[in-house]
Amino acid sequence: MKSKPIERRYLWSPASLAPQGKLEMWLEILSPPQALAQRPKILKPPTALDCELRIVLWSIRELKVKGKHKVIDRGDGLASVFVTMQAGQSRLQESDVDPAVASDAGFNWRYLFDVSLPTRHTKLAVQVWDTRAVGANDALAECTLQLADLYKNVRRAPSRVHEVSRQWYTCTSPLYPGQQAKIDMSIYMMPRAVAELAENLAGVGRGAPNQNPVLPPPTRGGVLAIPVLRKLRRGGVGVLSRATSGGSGVAGGTAGGAAGGTAGGAAGGAAGGAAGGAGGGADGAVDEAGTRPRPGSLLGMFRRKQKGGANPKAGAKASAAKGKAAEYPAVGAGASAGRAPAGAGGGDPNLGRLGGVQSQQERI
Repeated sequence: MKSKPIERRYLWSPASLAPQGKLEMWLEILSPPQALAQRPKILKPPTALDCELRIVLWSIRELKVKGKHKVIDRGDGLASVFVTMQAGQSRLQESDVDPAVASDAGFNWRYLFDVSLPTRHTKLAVQVWDTRAVGANDALAECTLQLADLYKNVRRAPSRVHEVSRQWYTCTSPLYPGQQAKIDMSIYMMPRAVAELAENLAGVGRGAPNQNPVLPPPTRGGVLAIPVLRKLRRGGVGVLSRATSGGSGVAGGTAGGAAGGTAGGAAGGAAGGAAGGAGGGADGAVDEAGTRPRPGSLLGMFRRKQKGGANPKAGAKASAAKGKAAEYPAVGAGASAGRAPAGAGGGDPNLGRLGGVQSQQERI
């Protein structure tokens, strides 16, 4: 088949004096015999060019968070921010979360999108969100970038990496007037064959291979920047310490009672429970810094008792228990049997506890 003469015609609109595009075509006028004598030319759609679009999110500045949610306003004025991006109709992708943002946020996060050229969907949608543990997330700011010129440049020169230099983009919101944030981004695009070369590989986020460019972890407010941990730091640690001390005292009293019952019935159980409760309660008597006991705390009292000798009340209770054991030999025998080590021919190790219970019942 002979080559056809290609014509290029401009497209015009009555509403404008500038051309609105260009049409590339050929025109044939054939008679019926000529049309039957030759086969029509087979037209194929243009071959799609598979490309990779890379967006690097560096940071956010001048983000307005106050006045957008009652949780932020009633709290410490901080938001937990993440950023979503979507290129055309591709899958929506999210960054990690900066947990404490008052105005500025750091990310150093890479997004990777698969794009087939040519395409009619040439927009990049960027949205900044405040994450919520309960309920829907709150949209703080957004912007839309038109990448049609970048896509054209990639089709014209499909053998290299095309880059839009790093710059700041202004974000707005349909719910609030004026500028809501500035977002710092770099944009790269290349054909799939170029992207898969070893020197051009790059991972999602800060994952491997972390190159083109290398993305270090961002500098953020640290662990105590998390609002919940800040509240615990201000007042919740003391509450947790007191709760821990109470739990430790109960556990210590239980263990002391069991040991005292094995050693000599109810009196030993009472003395062991008192000592175990004092030792367990001392765990929570430390101040919030965890270094020294507070004045008048259980830990200070316990240490003074250790320095001054045994507790006289505990000694009196032990003497009374010995007297009861003499009055009731069966109970004393049970306690003696309870002291025998397991496997040494002694009685049931639980007899000590049972003897303590029996002595308390008969005493009543």
